[in-house]
Formats: sequence, structure tokens, C-alpha cells
Amino acid sequence: MLVRLLQVKKHKERGLRGKIAQIDYRHKELKALQAELKTNRLHLWEDWRKRCNQTGVLDHSKLMTFKSVMADLYRRDLQMGEENSQLQERQKKLMAERLELSSALQKNRKEQEKLKYLIEDEMSANQHK
Repeated sequence: MLVRLLQVKKHKERGLRGKIAQIDYRHKELKALQAELKTNRLHLWEDWRKRCNQTGVLDHSKLMTFKSVMADLYRRDLQMGEENSQLQERQKKLMAERLELSSALQKNRKEQEKLKYLIEDEMSANQHK
């Protein structure tokens, strides 16, 4: 009976380790997405600065085009900022889930150790009979 329970605990441990590995993989993916987003946002800011540093006189048509482009850059920057916030929130949730699973794994390991001691005690008691 105890041996079967130990087997179940070991199976649960493998499942927990698998889930933790999946979370680690997803976290790595989110980090890569965040790095890509940061790079894209830096390029956007560079484009913004270049356009702001343009000199010369603009006629009405060119001014409207300039304003439209700048508004689009601003909108994209806001969108990227929101995406970054969402990525950070997803990372926080993943890390909270990982912490919870790690605690469950640690508890499972302790329970396995207890079962091993009980099995050893039972075996030594049976040998003395």
C-alpha cells in the first residue's frame, strides 16, 4: 500500500516538473518577445527623433502629412507600451504559478521521503518477526 502511494507521488512529481519546465519555456518566450518589442520601440523612437529634427518650411500638404506620420508614431508607441505592460503582467502570473508549483513539488518530495522512511520501518519490522 505504501509502495503504491510512493509510486503515485513520484508520478505526481514528474507532472509537476513537466509543468515547471513548460512555465520556464513560456517565460523564456515572453522574454524574447519583450526584447523584440523593446528593439522595435527603440527604432520607433529613433524614427520619431529624426522626423522631429527635420528643418525647412512645409507647405500645407506636407504639414498635414508630417502631422499624420507623427500621430501614427505616437499611436504605435502607446500600443507598444501597452503590449510591454501586458507582457510584464503575463510574466508576473507565470512566476507566481511557478512559485506555487515549486512549493507543491517541495511538499511532494517531503511526502516521498516520509513514505520511504515508513516503508523502511515496515520492512525492518517484518524482518524481525
